[in-house]
Amino acid sequence: MLYAIGEPADSPMRLFRGRFWSFLEQGIKLVTIRAPLVPGFSGGALVNNKGQLVGGTTGDLYGSIGVAVGVSHLKSLLKPPQAIRVPLTSLAADFETLP
Repeated sequence: MLYAIGEPADSPMRLFRGRFWSFLEQGIKLVTIRAPLVPGFSGGALVNNKGQLVGGTTGDLYGSIGVAVGVSHLKSLLKPPQAIRVPLTSLAADFETLP
């Protein structure tokens, strides 16, 4: 069983329960579930019975099949922050030009 969490417009947060339907490969892995995802659910979490993130909801197909981007793709979008080296002399010059 999978659960989609969303907040439709003018409604409190809601939870839809649905069954896993299939994986789709469209350049990225998509998860489909047998549950309609009404407007307001896109960007919400899709979790399993253990509360583990399975994907991020995106919408539905034909009004009855929910679609989510798979968690493996979501993880690939999260990159660790990289330090930017800025010479202190350039920072000092910027502060000197402030009014």
